[in-house]
Amino acid sequence: MTTYQTAVRLKDAWFPQPEIALSQWWYDPFGRPLIANRSNRLIELPDPDRSLFLEDTAGFCYAPTAAEILPLLPGVCIAFEKGRFFAWTPADAKKPVWATDAVIWGESDDLDEALALAWLKKIMPR
Repeated sequence: MTTYQTAVRLKDAWFPQPEIALSQWWYDPFGRPLIANRSNRLIELPDPDRSLFLEDTAGFCYAPTAAEILPLLPGVCIAFEKGRFFAWTPADAKKPVWATDAVIWGESDDLDEALALAWLKKIMPR
């Protein structure tokens, strides 16, 4: 799952914030993670008796998954090495991957976070 800070950056960079649906992860304005249940209520873990029904998600940030981010990153590959995920592309697309340096777009011990960082870096180059 992306961190709260990355979810805020994604939202600020206009990453799609969908309607609340089953199994989605969201963060409340205080950075607490929430998950959507069957009735599209956001529940606070580890206390599922505390739930919120929201008409509006203003102030809340969606935490997208790798499956949602990867299609938005054409040509980006994923690697896992020494406990870290890397979202990368070869420096020279005309050469085999093993014969070129890689451009690292995102790196984290969490795949969702690595791809979210890659998306941010690709759409907001420094």
